[in-house]
Amino acid sequence: MYASVIIEYSVKKLDKEFIYMIPNDLKDKIKVGMKVLVPFGYQEVVGFVMELLENVDDTTYELKYITQIVDEKLVLNKELLDLGTFLSSSTLCTKISAFQTMLPSSLKVKKNTSNYDLYDEYIYIKDKEKVNNYIKEFENKMSKTVDALKEDYVTIRAGRANPHILDRLRVDYYGTPTPIQQVANVSVPEARMIQIQPWEASLIKDIEKAILVSDLGLTPNNDGKTIRLVFPELTEDRRKELAKDIKKKGDNAKVAIRNIRRDANDAIKKENKAGDISDDEAKNSEDEIQKITDKYIAMIDSAIDDKTKEILTV
Repeated sequence: MYASVIIEYSVKKLDKEFIYMIPNDLKDKIKVGMKVLVPFGYQEVVGFVMELLENVDDTTYELKYITQIVDEKLVLNKELLDLGTFLSSSTLCTKISAFQTMLPSSLKVKKNTSNYDLYDEYIYIKDKEKVNNYIKEFENKMSKTVDALKEDYVTIRAGRANPHILDRLRVDYYGTPTPIQQVANVSVPEARMIQIQPWEASLIKDIEKAILVSDLGLTPNNDGKTIRLVFPELTEDRRKELAKDIKKKGDNAKVAIRNIRRDANDAIKKENKAGDISDDEAKNSEDEIQKITDKYIAMIDSAIDDKTKEILTV
């Protein structure tokens, strides 16, 4: 069973009826003239049921289900619906504006109505959870960019032993690539030394090989039971070189963050152009995306400063 529902969507000033499917649990409840909540783009808006239909011809859009009944009382009877239609055809007002005019004040849309926000003076809009989830998708990408930068910084050694430089190394353990920390005891017995004691003696060669083929730039000392990594003291020139590399990696991460911001804004503009996001929502979303961008750029700046200080500290 289907219902023809009239809504007005202020992005494009629509004043037309759309076909919605009626869920099984509402088939015996929905009547002509009732106020219902229906999905429209990323929002849910209030409309009036204009007609009940047994069948519909093919439509140019995918049919969706009515979400719920806003008020089980019959808001508009057939006479009021006919009068509203007449007024809209003989004046400049829209049908839904005419219907709202005929409603008692207690049934009109009011500000701060429970469970809904005021979209305009007569349209309900549900909370913006879907739009927020949409933005979170891009924020998640920014977060991963910062995490990747910090992991990259861990591999830049500062002349002092840091066991985290091994985090990205893997060895074959019964056919599975496994982090070194999961197959050996890793410790720092001295300020410039890492000691690796495999739990199984057969792994020592594999661990040594993983270190040699990595970009750590360290030569492991293997006594047959334990591997020792000695960190040479960095020269001043080498420290300055590494500081430049740190800044370059940070700048590249900032570019990646700004590219994510651009993609997010482009997506918001596309949804706005399609009529799925209002102008106000688009502006608010872009402002929110900028705030998120600023937050992650600041995190990158902080990471650059911290790592640079670490490298330049003798």
